[in-house]
Amino acid sequence: MIMIRQRQQLKPLFSRRMPQKCPLLATLLAILLLPLTGCNELQTSTTSTSSQKYHHQVEPHRLKAQSGYYVERKFAGTVRSRQSARLMFEVSGRVDSVLAFEGDKVKQGQILATLDQELLTIELQQLSAQQAQFKAQQALTQANLRRVNALIEQGYTSAQSKDELIAEMQVLNANLQQVQANIDAKHYQLKRTAITAPFAGTINKRLINKGELVSPQTMAFELQQGEQNELKVGVPQHLVGAIAEQTHHQLLIDEAKIDVDNVSINSDINPLSRTVQLRFRLPDTLAVYNNQLGYLDYQQYIKADGFWVPLSAITDGVRGVWNVYILSRGEQDLFTIQPQTVEILYVTQDSAYIRGQLDNDALIVKSGLQRLVSGQLVRVKELVSAP
Repeated sequence: MIMIRQRQQLKPLFSRRMPQKCPLLATLLAILLLPLTGCNELQTSTTSTSSQKYHHQVEPHRLKAQSGYYVERKFAGTVRSRQSARLMFEVSGRVDSVLAFEGDKVKQGQILATLDQELLTIELQQLSAQQAQFKAQQALTQANLRRVNALIEQGYTSAQSKDELIAEMQVLNANLQQVQANIDAKHYQLKRTAITAPFAGTINKRLINKGELVSPQTMAFELQQGEQNELKVGVPQHLVGAIAEQTHHQLLIDEAKIDVDNVSINSDINPLSRTVQLRFRLPDTLAVYNNQLGYLDYQQYIKADGFWVPLSAITDGVRGVWNVYILSRGEQDLFTIQPQTVEILYVTQDSAYIRGQLDNDALIVKSGLQRLVSGQLVRVKELVSAP
């Protein structure tokens, strides 16, 4: 404004002193005075704006006291069939036929493979011939014994002949019993020349081929039962009681959540992992594979007084401590920021459970702590309570 007045005062002066012949000089002076006028107006506007104090606005978070918190723990395990068998031949021999292969679904009692029975059949015929021979000798001895008894009655022979025939009869009876036992053993071996499925399931492994010589120690098939699968999980000993008291358990298999209501607990501790094995029966309709990974999702409750706060409400302090900024109400709806040291007990993806010298329903700064300092006056947005 001063410069405008000076310009107005100088304008008549220049107009009186300067002749009409110098309009160029007058125009040049007018152009030089214009920036001075604009600068004076800018200074006036800045002075008016700076007279209003600025207070940063923050988003508050109201603390709610908690008596404890839940920790999500996952224990890994494997899916196992309740029954699986390694099938072998009970006798030695040459493989005559293989009737099942890996991946085949079989029924209980179905024949999986057989051995050649020719040698056993020949041996059985030999034993049958021996049995017939002993029976013929037994008949002859019985006839001789009757004759000797008649001669003894007439006094034509001694009792020694009779004793010899009786001993011979006893030997023949023993031989007949032995041969009969061998015949029964051959019949048993003939029945065991075939492997049958002890239960319905799936062939996981086939380790024999047609024409191979096998012994009773050679595994032929691995059979897994098709139903009644279970998840075996090892857990620490101190958690077994709490898990057993639960009526429902949540399992995770192939990203699917499965709720079960049964658990079986082993009576011993694994010497390597020092855990107790738990077994959870899986639904028969669930499609799983043997040795597939699964997890027990357990929510462990830990009793400890504290507060849940967002991770954005915590900042690092001096000497490795953690701080939150408490909002203390002042005048004219302003709040003063005061740092408070806290201890972090548990952290999730976006929250933390803390404890410290904090009051229930106290207000803290929720986010943007990097823009604030201790003792700063701020305004607050709409209050947000902790869940």
